[in-house]
Amino acid sequence: MNKHNDAQGGKPRFSKTSKRMIWILAGTICIASPAIAAGRTTPLEITVYAPVKRDPLFNVDPANPATTYQVDKQGINLFGGSGGTNSYTVISDMPSVSLDTVDPYGLVNMPAGNKGLRVRGEMMPHGGIGTIDGIPLSGINPGPGFQWLFDAENFSGITLSEGPIAPDKLSFFTNTGVLDSQLKWPTAQRKLQASQSLGSFGFRRTFARLDTGTLDTGSSLLFSASDTAARKWRGPGNAPDGRTNFEAALDQPVSDRFNAKFYMAYNDMNGSDYRPLTYAQASNLGVYNNFGYTATSSATPSQAVHYYGYNQQNFRDWSAFSELSYRLGPQSSIMFKPFYMKEQGNYLNGMATGKVRQWLIDHNWYGLTAEYRANIGGTGVKLGYWRDLIDPPGPPPAWKLYNPTAHGRLNFSDWG
Repeated sequence: MNKHNDAQGGKPRFSKTSKRMIWILAGTICIASPAIAAGRTTPLEITVYAPVKRDPLFNVDPANPATTYQVDKQGINLFGGSGGTNSYTVISDMPSVSLDTVDPYGLVNMPAGNKGLRVRGEMMPHGGIGTIDGIPLSGINPGPGFQWLFDAENFSGITLSEGPIAPDKLSFFTNTGVLDSQLKWPTAQRKLQASQSLGSFGFRRTFARLDTGTLDTGSSLLFSASDTAARKWRGPGNAPDGRTNFEAALDQPVSDRFNAKFYMAYNDMNGSDYRPLTYAQASNLGVYNNFGYTATSSATPSQAVHYYGYNQQNFRDWSAFSELSYRLGPQSSIMFKPFYMKEQGNYLNGMATGKVRQWLIDHNWYGLTAEYRANIGGTGVKLGYWRDLIDPPGPPPAWKLYNPTAHGRLNFSDWG
């Protein structure tokens, strides 16, 4: 302790550091005095609380031999593309996942089945691999299917199961894993959400969602809508020229044991395709960075097929499904999920033969899943059933071939 004598008064003077030490010592004595008087020493307990933050990308159950990664709502906002619809962009940063999107916004649908996704090196050649709340809406679809049917704002989380797939993960093909998107059903609080996005190459997206909250009848509703468009990054045309989406849902408690949920989604999208690059062209992007289809048609059929107006797509998809759950007892329940989906549209592609092919797609699929859960003697039991009926897509009976003209028109030739 530093002590000095005052030159005038001769009284001792303490430095600021010494004074602080004295106050700390005095305070400690005051706190400890009651315990000392009682002949015991009580330690001072200090509890520090900190908010628990979870990584937006995490393994659901590390102890389980099946590998399942999940992205929560924060992760959807972080990893999802600006297009706000392609669920593949959300899982693109997961381990063992490789995604090749045609555009940075994730808005372009690749023709046919391959959607640019690889999981552990395996590619999905038959369309989407996804389910919605466990409902197998992906089907075997060369069209856009479920992948552009829902807005990302209406998801609460997305999981991807890799490797050995459990039998309760419902998907037609599981070699590339199973992706499941969990819906954000109507909330108990009234809420209005709206956003406007703008970007390069004419990108624009408008989204709005209304949650009514819990009404006097006990039901809660949601309504959402979005409109998206952007110009192509290579060549003339728009991709999409327009994507319009509508979604609505109802959550209705019927009784203390029975609850019913209903969901409907509609999507209308059209736009121009990107011209594929050969390996040599992709290896020299300095020259072919803006390579695409031509802005005008040609009198020569072999050149006319490269007109961007002959390489288009137009699709309308909609789906309706429900979740009907009934609690049989304190530790047992049963759930039914009937579903229906329809996809209608076409691809227009210029062929190397000098003809233009129109691939007509018009098919439906519907089905039902049922699940019984119980806890018997401390052991969890799950029994399930899945039935699915689906129309096979073309080809061959759904191909039409046309001869292009010099004026940008098509003359019907024959069925493929």
